[in-house]
Amino acid sequence: MAYGSGAMSNTLADVAEEAAAVFLIGSNPTEQHPVFGTRLRQAVRKRRMPLVVADPRAIGLTEFAALHLRHWPGTDVALLNGLMHIILAKGWHDAQFIAQRTEDFSAWQHSLAAYTPARVSAITRVSEVELTRAASLLAHAKPMAVIWAMGITQHTSGVLNVLALANLQMLLGNVGMRGGGVNPLREQNNVQALAIWERYRRVHERLRECYPNQSTQDIEQHNREGKHDASLDGFHDYLLGSAASVRLGAKQLAESDPWNEPRRSPAVRFILLAECFQHILLLRSGQANIHPGENREHQQGKNRRPLQEEAGHDENERNILRMPDVRVEARRRQTAFLLRLV
Repeated sequence: MAYGSGAMSNTLADVAEEAAAVFLIGSNPTEQHPVFGTRLRQAVRKRRMPLVVADPRAIGLTEFAALHLRHWPGTDVALLNGLMHIILAKGWHDAQFIAQRTEDFSAWQHSLAAYTPARVSAITRVSEVELTRAASLLAHAKPMAVIWAMGITQHTSGVLNVLALANLQMLLGNVGMRGGGVNPLREQNNVQALAIWERYRRVHERLRECYPNQSTQDIEQHNREGKHDASLDGFHDYLLGSAASVRLGAKQLAESDPWNEPRRSPAVRFILLAECFQHILLLRSGQANIHPGENREHQQGKNRRPLQEEAGHDENERNILRMPDVRVEARRRQTAFLLRLV
């Protein structure tokens, strides 16, 4: 179950001032939202608010946490279901809230049967003692606020991760009260401000209100459900064959707007990629790789950088989607770090 929009159910202020405990997962507020991160630290130090951090890494708030769960990357669903399994087994759930405000609880409860502490510990590499202690801290502090960010959403199981957090808060009855709720920290300040605005709604709803008598093509086009990314209009033209050339700049379509069925455009004959990372995407399809910072002399064709050699035909097509150096180096550091966790 979820609540219908990627917005905080509470405000940053009431979480920092009134939460009896905070469960922080997949977020690093001291770097991502430093002002709010400072307020969380103050809540721990001044109000003795218990903070439970679930993150494979040590982050800025780890030293202030009552408990740090260093679960294995990608095991968020198992971790959360394991915590809920323990809460139910110990009778720490809010039975009144569940009976009055939720649906299909019995079927959902049955789905948790396999997430025993022993099995979850083997999957997540978090000890059974730590799992039980975390479940106790979260269950016995009310209101308890859940905070997360892209650390759990940017996964193939990102939707399931968020659904599990929503279920956790309903299980404990922490919905609809100050200092509780489900609270995603968004990526930029304007996005975060919209997410805590009391009139947070989809754009097409506002368009209908602002232009009730408007029937132009643009308004009608973007009133349609699902039209949330204007760049996809051009991408559809590319796939359907009505575009003969494509220019890509600072956008990696394979990651930001993936297509679930590989297709080859019947009409496109030329693709220009303007990207500071010269080996990131589609270089086999273009004729020149022009660095965005190079001068006009280079843009006119002089000193063009040669394309990388074409990948072998026996390689998987995904091998041509190469990551930038910065991310490759980050991956190396992560691998070394993960080895120390074993």
